Amino acid sequence: MTRSALKVAARDLVKKLHQEEDADIRIGLVPYGEQINVGLANRNASWLSVPDDYSSSKTTTKTTGGGCYQPTTTTNVCKRWTEAGSRQVERDGEWFTETWSRHCSEYKRVNSGPKICSEPTTTTTTTVTAYKWYGCVGSRVANKRLVLDDLSPSIPYPGFVVNDKVQRCLTEIVPLTGEESTIQNAVAGMITSRSGYTPQTYIPAGLMWGINVLSKEQPYNQGLEYDAANQKPRKVIVLMTDGLNTRRVNLKGTLNVDYLKGSDFIGDTTSANSEERVETNEDTTTLCNYAKSKMIEIFTVAFKVDDGPAKTMLQDCATDAQHYYDASDPAALMAAFSGIAQSLSQVRLAR
Repeated sequence: MTRSALKVAARDLVKKLHQEEDADIRIGLVPYGEQINVGLANRNASWLSVPDDYSSSKTTTKTTGGGCYQPTTTTNVCKRWTEAGSRQVERDGEWFTETWSRHCSEYKRVNSGPKICSEPTTTTTTTVTAYKWYGCVGSRVANKRLVLDDLSPSIPYPGFVVNDKVQRCLTEIVPLTGEESTIQNAVAGMITSRSGYTPQTYIPAGLMWGINVLSKEQPYNQGLEYDAANQKPRKVIVLMTDGLNTRRVNLKGTLNVDYLKGSDFIGDTTSANSEERVETNEDTTTLCNYAKSKMIEIFTVAFKVDDGPAKTMLQDCATDAQHYYDASDPAALMAAFSGIAQSLSQVRLAR
């Protein structure tokens, strides 16, 4: 219900922003969980560092059978007798005497031929696992610190090569476009999980790539130069989350340069406890402040978020109190996105 409500609200926002025929609007879409999908077409981009795809094999050997056994046959010589006797049994509420005569309960067996022997059978199985890049990237790290701006193009984003049964990112980013149908189709086609993978929330990743999409510089260059008054162009981020920062970047593991050596921790995330969540919230705030220093207007929407510190973080992230929405149900979410659309449309018409 949560995801479908978000899609309906987001599509309604796009529709309202495109209602004016002469509106010069470009919209991008940044789906995020704990990682970001930048698309396979960017594999060789200068701002990205992706290891080569590779395969690993594991061979197991199992031995069965082997040894000897003696064939036997049953004779008519009794080995064990059951003596005659009787007992009382109950059937449908009536008691009866059940008797039996003396009879053989086990007959003697004798060898029926020579021993039969066989060699053991060995089976060898080789399992090949393919490791590929599916477009998933993590966060940039330099000198054991996150890079929380877009001012360091020489520091590449790390791509993740994972086995062919795991893909740890969702729908691909859609750069800024003036085609309403492109964004509408992208929103409608957003996926929220994959087989064997349910993403958790890492807000800094989504916010960083929201800034990247708006920027004129790489990784994406569809944006225009920043305007000190944020009027021509007016750059806006709508940040929506339905969860806490439950993931974090692992800065205590290996470094960026080690990622190409096979480590899977670079820019990757591990579960965040309450103490680590404070640090991740602070990283989110740092990115919000950086975006606002570029005069980017920020709307934040907390959807079914009950955590006090998380709400405070989203309130502080927004441009001002009027740019923050607390939506407790799908109806409130629709109202929030409708309010954002109205705010953007009114200011645009006034200008």
